[in-house]
Amino acid sequence: MGKTTQLRAVMSAISLLPEETRPRVIGLAPTHRAVGEMQSAGVDARTTASFLHDTQLLQRNGQTPDFSNTLFLLDESSMVGLADMAKSPLPHRRRRWAGGVQWG
Repeated sequence: MGKTTQLRAVMSAISLLPEETRPRVIGLAPTHRAVGEMQSAGVDARTTASFLHDTQLLQRNGQTPDFSNTLFLLDESSMVGLADMAKSPLPHRRRRWAGGVQWG
């Protein structure tokens, strides 16, 4: 099963949840092409770099972004550098990465 099919399945499952408990979904990807693929599956997506930049800008201006009830879908997680991961505004205990991993 391809990533786009998987993303569509995730978005379909989320749409079945009651609206008041449905998480906000943000897709993050390293390239504009990957962002486009996520968007074609119905995911509100942007590049990882732009997300980190905008989030850091908010924090520098004294604002605290609210990511409660937010599901992040990170495409090609192996392409995201350690420096970017360290900048992530998410608590370490809530991070779960999938995809882009070679097994064996």
